[in-house]
Amino acid sequence: MGSKIRTAAVLILAIALLAWFMRDANLGGVWQRMRDVSLWDLTLATALFVPMMFIRAVRWQCLLRPVGSVGVQNALRTTVIGFAVSNVLPARVGEVLRPYLLARKEGLSVTSTFATVVIERLLDLVAVLVL
Repeated sequence: MGSKIRTAAVLILAIALLAWFMRDANLGGVWQRMRDVSLWDLTLATALFVPMMFIRAVRWQCLLRPVGSVGVQNALRTTVIGFAVSNVLPARVGEVLRPYLLARKEGLSVTSTFATVVIERLLDLVAVLVL
């Protein structure tokens, strides 16, 4: 399938899924809440989010070392995509999509890359339990 056709198909699917998931949303209420957000709070959240994503990508890159060499740019890109998808789609689909995209981009084993995400989640669980 040509890249333009595939891009169009993915875009159409994304728009259709977004419309389906938001079919019962109170968009007027959402818009009102967005207008009420403090600019300071939004700036602070963004300032904390960006380094958090970078740290997560570097951590994942360290976990991926036994699997293969991964550039921080690709690890960051797929981390952001995965977390964005998990925020939009149910069942944390981004946690499955993230290793798939990275494995495809870097030529790694999908299974091994997915295993690093499982290990990452276990480390997150240990950190939460310690805290």
